[in-house]
Amino acid sequence: MPYINTVLEADEEVLCRPRYHWWWNLRSFGLLNAFNHILITDRRVLKKTGILAVSVDSMAYSQMESRDLDQSITGRLFGYGDLHIFGSGGKSFLFNHLRDPATVSREIGRAAALHRGLATLDDAAAAPDPRDHRRRPA
Repeated sequence: MPYINTVLEADEEVLCRPRYHWWWNLRSFGLLNAFNHILITDRRVLKKTGILAVSVDSMAYSQMESRDLDQSITGRLFGYGDLHIFGSGGKSFLFNHLRDPATVSREIGRAAALHRGLATLDDAAAAPDPRDHRRRPA
């Protein structure tokens, strides 16, 4: 069992386990995915780094303020990019070279919407984006 699973609360549900892109993992001799883990749960985002000395950081959805997605041209072609999550109090997570970062960002958004009180993950996916300020026809 991966170490990051030991820090989960008893009834916490894992929604997604993002991975780093295979090319960047290959460049790190397979150590990137072996020793760095990311979990998206129904309550928070967790990031574990380290081999012997381990650091696990987490950010609850109630602390999350925004998330930015950056993909270069080659990142769009080959399916990798960076995801930066900003939280209250100046805390932030930067996930470099994620495989399919748009899907990871969407999963975090769905989980945050679920945390805000929408009934199901399907309702969270169908909820309008609160950042979309365009006027909709009645």
